[in-house]
Amino acid sequence: MAKKARKSGKAGTPTLGRKEYETELAHLQGELVAMQEWVKATGAKICIVFEGRDTAGKGGPSSASPNG
Repeated sequence: MAKKARKSGKAGTPTLGRKEYETELAHLQGELVAMQEWVKATGAKICIVFEGRDTAGKGGPSSASPNG
């Protein structure tokens, strides 16, 4: 679901307003739950990679993972 960016963030990347962000987040969380139910029902083996930036430099997904 493409959203129209309101402004640009760091390095010219588009940003979403708070309301648009919350709406998109709820939609994507629903998609993850639907996929989880499919995996449970079918017994499929999957690998999920979450991509993003850790702008704080500490405590991000990489350092939180056991193999990071």
